[in-house]
Amino acid sequence: FMVILCLAVLLSYLYTKRINMMNVMNNIRGTQYGTVSQDLTDTPVIETIQHECSGILSGLIGKINISLQVPTPSEMHYISLSLSPGGEYLPGHCHNPHHVAIIVPYRNRTEQLPVFLAHIHPFLMRQNIHYKIYIVNQADSNEFNRAMLMNIGFKEALGDYNWTCFIFHDVDHLPEDDRNLYSCPDQIRHMAVSMDKWNYKLMDKRYFGGVVAIRREHFEKINGVSNKFWGWGVEDDDMYRRVVNN
Repeated sequence: FMVILCLAVLLSYLYTKRINMMNVMNNIRGTQYGTVSQDLTDTPVIETIQHECSGILSGLIGKINISLQVPTPSEMHYISLSLSPGGEYLPGHCHNPHHVAIIVPYRNRTEQLPVFLAHIHPFLMRQNIHYKIYIVNQADSNEFNRAMLMNIGFKEALGDYNWTCFIFHDVDHLPEDDRNLYSCPDQIRHMAVSMDKWNYKLMDKRYFGGVVAIRREHFEKINGVSNKFWGWGVEDDDMYRRVVNN
């Protein structure tokens, strides 16, 4: 898989460089993108250019109707046709996308997981980002340790690809509007501030759970999250304090 991934990234890089070279040649010739120009042998050449992925958001829907029905195998197969093995997507019609690792701490959510995957894959594809979803499963019988799974997911994902953006995502959270972009700006972003179970109001301004977007260097600066919290809760409060103090 690593060979295939590296080859795909290399081909994408080479194609981008080719487009940039054509860009320079267009300026020399005085032609415009998408027009027919002539080379030295007078053979017609149709020149094209790929645009920045972050600038192509015309496919966004906005508010989405949420389905909580477990998808059928045929529906999941249809989604998988656009993915590489391991749940990875790389847009092929644009260049320089955001590189985003989605880290999902997980245990015993067999009904919620397929609903999440069937919803989140089309959602992310419309945003034209390069992403991969990592389901980090706790298989032992100890109390759930969400923070430890987040740290493990971060380390494992970096062994897979040089991701620049990490989104830590609970499996029971489904985004309702695809204009909520899954990328990492300069500031760390809490993305679960408006949820239906709380009537779309933030109950506590210090709440930092659910979905968090953070750049790689920021997660490293706060030294990840503490592995000491077993059971639900508290680990997101600790992460909030780390972010505020750094």
